[in-house]
Amino acid sequence: MKRFISYALIGFTLFTIGCNTTYRQANKHYRNFQYNDAAIKYKEYLKDHTKPLIDYLIGKGIDKERLAPGWYGERQPLNECVDDIICTPPKHQQNRRTQFKVRILETDN
Repeated sequence: MKRFISYALIGFTLFTIGCNTTYRQANKHYRNFQYNDAAIKYKEYLKDHTKPLIDYLIGKGIDKERLAPGWYGERQPLNECVDDIICTPPKHQQNRRTQFKVRILETDN
């Protein structure tokens, strides 16, 4: 079920930033949060996990200039699961997430 929800959300995001003509330019901000139980340097390496999604959106016609990937790793957790804190796998799963931020960019008009 979780994967179905993920695909549905990606589809909705694709529709929002790709098909909505009311946006002069939409900017999608992609944030990928990885496990908190590894070193920050290793988590930054894991940013390659976002590449397939970015490639998918570009392949569906979203201009690469409209995509602004960001990787935050342990710097913005949703819960208390950071280094040196013992947490359950479901707690770690909460921090391993993808977020989309869609916004309308200001224009000079």
